[in-house]
Amino acid sequence: MKKLLFTTLFIFSVLNSALAQKEFASVYFYVPKRTTILPATVHISINGVTAGELKKGELLEFRINHPQTLSVKAQAQGTRLMKNPAFLQLDVHDIREHYYEVKWLLTGIKLEKVKSVPTRLKSKNQNVLSDYMLFGAQKDSTTLSVDSTDVDSFGWVANGTGFFINEKGYIATNYHVVEDASAYKVEVTSGNQTEVKSYDVVIVSTDEQNDLAILKIDDDRFKSLRRLRYNFTTKMKDVGTDVFTLGYPLTEIMGSEIKYTDGVISSRSGYQGDITTYQITVPIQPGNSGGPLFSSDGELVGITSSGIDKQLADNANYAIKTMYLKTLIDSTPDKIRIPNYTRIKKVTRTEKIKTLSNYVVLIKIK
Repeated sequence: MKKLLFTTLFIFSVLNSALAQKEFASVYFYVPKRTTILPATVHISINGVTAGELKKGELLEFRINHPQTLSVKAQAQGTRLMKNPAFLQLDVHDIREHYYEVKWLLTGIKLEKVKSVPTRLKSKNQNVLSDYMLFGAQKDSTTLSVDSTDVDSFGWVANGTGFFINEKGYIATNYHVVEDASAYKVEVTSGNQTEVKSYDVVIVSTDEQNDLAILKIDDDRFKSLRRLRYNFTTKMKDVGTDVFTLGYPLTEIMGSEIKYTDGVISSRSGYQGDITTYQITVPIQPGNSGGPLFSSDGELVGITSSGIDKQLADNANYAIKTMYLKTLIDSTPDKIRIPNYTRIKKVTRTEKIKTLSNYVVLIKIK
């Protein structure tokens, strides 16, 4: 998926020109020229995708063609100070302009709403992007791809989904879910989704190229699970195979209860023919990244990773094939025994969901 964003933006710009769509609203982010703190670059990501970068006296314009909610993240780069990013949930539901100034603090940055931006910036330093964007992993991005901006009172960000691949606390997810964070924890729900426990985790192994990571619970309070009741298969699945996922999308909007969506495998290759992924019709949102993709028989067949905005294509989403996760598992120093329970295929779909939900976790980062 290299150069995915740039290729996509080119395609979208052509489409927008052809359709001559009327702009609905504009959102502006800028860094005042008067800023005196370290001359770091500010990276702006919207809906988990890099939208651009700003320096002193520069402005980024983001044009919106339809009402929507934007998840915005701003983070300073090029300095060890000011590590804490700024998060913003912006609802664009009326025709007007929105202005945000980047404020520099000792520990991080913040986005402050203002009435306007200097005219000279607005007319000179524009970086205009289409609002049709991909969410999920951007492998050539230099920023942390944040799928959700649900920040709790302790500064933990609900950032994606993961799932147990071994009873001893090993968890698989996407690399971009944990990339560049300094601390990690997972929330494990059990007892028919009635009991939630939080544990510290560490990164065991990563595969940046294929957007995969393996974590392990590193917490004395954690007790090994009983045998995982699903089958980890590396066998390629055919087009038309029924599949479903479980995860924690957009928790700040949709709540923290696990969500189920289903569909089919629509192609055995992904974006631009990428052989490492399936294209699926399963609806996924920011926050679903790193979640398990199961077949109707309860077999793990993929890891949900990214998708194209529905304004370009309906239900064009992607999941990494399990054979690449198996390769990462085999390359880790730890000996990880993967699940091989096949009897789950005999139970109903609702019983499968009840069982498998206990193995899916919410990943939070700092």
